[in-house]
Amino acid sequence: MRLKSLFIFLISNIFLISSCGNRMPDGEIKDFIEGFYFLRAFENINNGVIYSFNEEYINDELVGTHNTYYEFEKKDDKYYYYVKRDFTGTLIDEDSKIETFEQLSYIDKNNDIYCVSITNGIRKEVTNINKTNLFDEICKVFYADKSYDYYRGGLYYGDLLQKAAIKYYMNLSIKNDLLYYTLKNDITYEGVIFNQEFAVDTYGMINTYHYDAEIMESNDKVVNDIKAIYNTEIDYKSVI
Repeated sequence: MRLKSLFIFLISNIFLISSCGNRMPDGEIKDFIEGFYFLRAFENINNGVIYSFNEEYINDELVGTHNTYYEFEKKDDKYYYYVKRDFTGTLIDEDSKIETFEQLSYIDKNNDIYCVSITNGIRKEVTNINKTNLFDEICKVFYADKSYDYYRGGLYYGDLLQKAAIKYYMNLSIKNDLLYYTLKNDITYEGVIFNQEFAVDTYGMINTYHYDAEIMESNDKVVNDIKAIYNTEIDYKSVI
């Protein structure tokens, strides 16, 4: 199994949804989780700054990186987002060959839309974008997929925790108004050892996230770290 394929497989399966019918024990963890509700998170978080770092190692040597910086705001229909991505080595997409990508999009005071992207130094004004496109792009911070009332695929982990906490209750703890999930040195998948820790706030949104998986025989490894700050001051850009 290729390292990239392994990463995608494990990242989507390490925190499995439990169908167990047992009740979650009463206490502060249960109270914390029962407070999660997607619309509460979406309506109360107006902006954010997100850092994401991905690294790939082969035989203990760093061979690829993919780092992302992202800002967003959604308030009074005035949408704004800025993203900058840098790729090196094995994490440069084989088809697109993108090494750097930067995009700034927002609605200005005249209700006009500004959207410019720069790919590998080539600047392009994006004209086929509207207010709905901007809103949809910002929604991806929160979720990528919705099935009935279950939101998943973004930084909102509230629904996932509500479904999985019964099975993984012993991996949960509360500290400084954050709910932590921690898994250390897990060998569920033969020949692979992985660790995962993430913290969510009272809205069910990821605050910090760490994941690493290593193939023991070859020392090939993937690492992913995320830091998110919400309802903060943003250094708004007007041009790139």
